[in-house]
Amino acid sequence: MRVEPGEVIGLIGPNGSGKTTLLNTLSGVYSPDSGSILLDGRELAGLPAFEINGLGVARTFQNLRLFKRMTVLQNVMAAVRTGDVSRAHGLLDLVGLAGHAKALAGELGLPMQRRLELARALMGHPKVLLLDEPTGGMTPGETGAMANVIREQLKGEQSIIIVEHKIALLRRLCGRFVALNFGQCIADGSPAAVLNEPAVREAYLGPDDDTLAASDR
Repeated sequence: MRVEPGEVIGLIGPNGSGKTTLLNTLSGVYSPDSGSILLDGRELAGLPAFEINGLGVARTFQNLRLFKRMTVLQNVMAAVRTGDVSRAHGLLDLVGLAGHAKALAGELGLPMQRRLELARALMGHPKVLLLDEPTGGMTPGETGAMANVIREQLKGEQSIIIVEHKIALLRRLCGRFVALNFGQCIADGSPAAVLNEPAVREAYLGPDDDTLAASDR
């Protein structure tokens, strides 16, 4: 799979298809058994996670990974060894947490904690941003608000890969879908093309799923 600068990809597939495993491998949580992971021509496969992060790959997690006894601001600053406090405050403002900088991360509700993880991921000016179910556990209203926050990042040049089961959200954000099943890519292309792919409908959506609006058919 090749990801171009500034491209936003929705990674879809049934549970157990390998979506989070792929993100874990790209970010250095897992080391691949074979193959290459190249960022601007540099091999990342086998490097430790902190080094991959330093080279420009940042992520959020399906299961939140926050320092809950640290403040919101401290969580964002922890993303880099030496950080610009003004940038950290700017990111908190971007994600709607400007008034919570001194609050403990563990005191925030789930939607705000997911926003905090996004701000922390952005702190190091990543070239590639990996978002693993960034709206997991959110209501439709909270999901829409988070989508607006993510859309602000689409103005940048970093590439974004989003794992989500909320297809409507992905269609708002992504120009390309990649579908996985049992660790294999079964479709890659425009959202409409991928969602209409028979293999995707059989493995993930179901033959009677009406995910596509009439205007997309």
